[in-house]
Amino acid sequence: MFDEQKIHQLLAYRMQSVDTLNWALDFRSNWREAPSIAVYIDGALKIEGNLNTITNPMLEVGLVHCRALLEFLGLRGRKGTLGQIGDKERRKTDVGVENFSNAIGPLKKVEPDVALSRYEGDKSEVEKALLSILHVTNKGLAHNTMDLIEDPEGNRLIKIASRGVPALMVSYFYTPLGLPRPDSEITTRPREA
Repeated sequence: MFDEQKIHQLLAYRMQSVDTLNWALDFRSNWREAPSIAVYIDGALKIEGNLNTITNPMLEVGLVHCRALLEFLGLRGRKGTLGQIGDKERRKTDVGVENFSNAIGPLKKVEPDVALSRYEGDKSEVEKALLSILHVTNKGLAHNTMDLIEDPEGNRLIKIASRGVPALMVSYFYTPLGLPRPDSEITTRPREA
């Protein structure tokens, strides 16, 4: 079996990473070119560079955790469409939503059509957004590819998916188990004029 408390901690950490991804996307979009930054810790200058020094790792790690949450829910890409992970596709050590139960019984993997129906916009757009997370984490981060650079709608799709995946986690994991959504609020000071 698995340590349920450790899995809950891991999932909360993944949710926080996806929230951090959203924060970094929003914050970085305030500037066309990354401005210079200086990070002070206990009054001492520790890091100098540009804003990408901070936001790029937040984006990349958040994408990986977003993918992990999709797979936890039982979703995957299959031949350009959103599909469901089959029972035989999970490794012995993999933990998915179906490993948790409430009073009704085991939770179910999220059906692709159900995941897409939660989005108020065009279903093909949300499918493309969820697939973009899977594609970017599989090919874009692991290989040198022009896809990330040349896809003009990539940020928009990532934003859609990275807001939708936590909503799916709340609906199909936290709420059925009677658990609150993990707190992962990130705050910053307003941008000075």
